[in-house]
Amino acid sequence: MKSSLGIIFPSVFAIGTLIPLLSIVILLYFNKQNKTIDTKQIRKLQKVIRISGGTILILLGIIDTFIYWLN
Repeated sequence: MKSSLGIIFPSVFAIGTLIPLLSIVILLYFNKQNKTIDTKQIRKLQKVIRISGGTILILLGIIDTFIYWLN
């Protein structure tokens, strides 16, 4: 490995994958508990979570490419 951050990136990648999934599961759990969150609100929030999670994963993939392949 040429980078000292090489060990950190896989764990950050895993966290970036896990956060959107956990957010959706927690929202669905609380929705069943308190019927206060509307389904439309969950769908809007889910869309934001998917886009932000995908953006994070793409950026980490680009950084990973620069560190390992182009170095």
